[in-house]
Amino acid sequence: MAGLSAPPRRRRRLDPHRYDPHWIGGSLLHDQIGALPIEILLARLGVGPLHALNAATFLLQLAYGFLALRIAGDFAALVRSDGDHDDAPWSTAERIGAAGVFCFLPVLAWRLTFGHLLLGFGALALPLLVALLLAAFRGRQSLTLLAVALVTLLHIFPHPGQQTTLYGLLFGAPLVLGLFASLVPGRTARVLLRLSPAVLLLVAAALLFSLPQLAALLHHFTSEDSARDLGTPDIVYSFTVGHLHDWIGSIPWSFRLPPLRPAPYFHEVNYPVGPLVLALFLLPRSRFRPLLIGGALSFALAIAFSSQVPLVSTALLAALPPLRAFRVPARSLLPLLLLATPLAIALLRARWPGPPTRREIALAAATAGLLLCSGLEREAAIWLFTAAAVVRVNPLRARLHPAIVYCALGFAAIAASGERLVPFLDGEVLARAGGLQRIVATSGPRAIAPLERVAIGAPQLDGFAENTAWAARLAALQGYGLPGPRLLRLHAAVRGAPYDPGRTVLEITSDDADFPLWSRLYAIGTRVDAGPAPRAEPIAGAGPPARFVRRFVTVPSFARLADALRADHDGSLGHLMEGDPQPPASSSVASDAPACLGARAEITTFGTGPIILQGRTRSPARCALVLALHYVHDMRIDGFAADGSRRALPIFPVEGALTGTLVPPEVTAIELRLEPSAPPWTHALAWAGWLLVALAAVRVLRG
Repeated sequence: MAGLSAPPRRRRRLDPHRYDPHWIGGSLLHDQIGALPIEILLARLGVGPLHALNAATFLLQLAYGFLALRIAGDFAALVRSDGDHDDAPWSTAERIGAAGVFCFLPVLAWRLTFGHLLLGFGALALPLLVALLLAAFRGRQSLTLLAVALVTLLHIFPHPGQQTTLYGLLFGAPLVLGLFASLVPGRTARVLLRLSPAVLLLVAAALLFSLPQLAALLHHFTSEDSARDLGTPDIVYSFTVGHLHDWIGSIPWSFRLPPLRPAPYFHEVNYPVGPLVLALFLLPRSRFRPLLIGGALSFALAIAFSSQVPLVSTALLAALPPLRAFRVPARSLLPLLLLATPLAIALLRARWPGPPTRREIALAAATAGLLLCSGLEREAAIWLFTAAAVVRVNPLRARLHPAIVYCALGFAAIAASGERLVPFLDGEVLARAGGLQRIVATSGPRAIAPLERVAIGAPQLDGFAENTAWAARLAALQGYGLPGPRLLRLHAAVRGAPYDPGRTVLEITSDDADFPLWSRLYAIGTRVDAGPAPRAEPIAGAGPPARFVRRFVTVPSFARLADALRADHDGSLGHLMEGDPQPPASSSVASDAPACLGARAEITTFGTGPIILQGRTRSPARCALVLALHYVHDMRIDGFAADGSRRALPIFPVEGALTGTLVPPEVTAIELRLEPSAPPWTHALAWAGWLLVALAAVRVLRG
């Protein structure tokens, strides 16, 4: 979703996508989702969103692969008795195998498959921290590591994927402390403080570079437009809770083994560990006892929190209120596994640091046959390979070099990740999506005017489901996304259901009893059937995208608002909520003037920010105008007179979620736009990040 907020190509001004008028009734994008720097950069170079998304995914794999290799190399050297002096280079076969494990780790594949790219980048904070600390501890810092760390940090901060960042720092703390307590017994705090300056300089530099986007995100999440903030109801366990059978099902890598959860939830509770857990038996327990204790504590806390164990979950949520704004607590295992995997790989290499022979390289290449095996056969093979490496027993009666095990695990990881991929949509489905747009365009004028919306009936397009309208480039209220709290409260009140701030999909179909209400409010004028014989037909009684109302009525709650909207069959009233921003006090009398019955408005153009829409108006008196567009507190609306003069018009929420204003008779055109959400000083301060990067580079060069 972050790609939606990156600036599109071929635009004169490369402003980010801040607001989409057509998506779920009008939705914030950039300020709510953020945007990855690589996507913004590629958009400026004219690269399309599909290739930008592929590049961002590739960057995530590369960044983690590089950091994991650094962790594995440094930790393997430290585990050996002469670790401080062992810099034996990794062979090509070892690098290929280990890179396959890291870049295609099954637990990471889940996130990439289901569009959780931001969570993947957020989870890199923990392995990045450990990679930097281990490099500093061994005196192996480099400008390459500095550059990769900076690029990674720039992709961690400017988006709301910090759920896994927070989880990693919180639940990974015992593991990291245990690691350094094992390396420097009795001097852990002093050593960490000595190693921290370069790390802190990099983090500060990345924060400064990301400051404009971070300011926009913080501005949104601390405003009334965010459904998930510190004051939101607890949504931690609103989607799913981990159970014992989920953790048992997370032992194998293969997805083809019988899952213990239905498909909609399986990817959120399946965190495959695989045979690398056997590498624990190679850890020198007497020397690394603190690491064992810290690692066990980290995983135990994460599993207990994910399973809603009362003592743990209650204490953590009370101590850290920001945790309440994140659902699916099982994601806390993701950063832990991203760190534990290179540590386990390192333990296998610590036993045999020498290069592989030609025979061993040939055996490593032969493990590519695992790509052709079934899930059960492949799972059995990699457990046997790893067990043989751990206990030094194998049927070939030869040492099982890490290169062989790495390649076996790498090819198995590639296959296990492939099992988790969502099947590609065939050309027929994509062609049908494009055909829907053409069918609607030829069905009549209502569905093709700006802000006119459609309702997708059953059946929907295979592979797109509730996003059928989005795939067909049609405006709709249906869809998967992050609806604002006003729409969520209105939807809950109309359906008579409790308010759920974590809801991402709204079921609003033309068969609902309350659909006429939604059609009037959101200008849903066309029903589209996306079945084998697609068709489009007009919906009677649909409201216009911009309508003048006779007068305003104030209601005390969303429940009363739902009742009032059902009773307002012709949409002639505008409803204000108590506690919301209100129009000027004299507006109720002025907007009830008989002359307003002849007022007219027409939306002419729309955009994604900073200008959202423009339109023409004809208002014989000072009349109240309601736009079928979700209200955001950063919106501003200007009116233009016939002589070109410009004036600010009042703006306020109407109908609980929509945008309202008052149009005086001298105004003939209006323009709705978003004010900048990041203060200008954040852009200026971002340049100071280069100074911190230079200081970090000097510290690295000086050793």
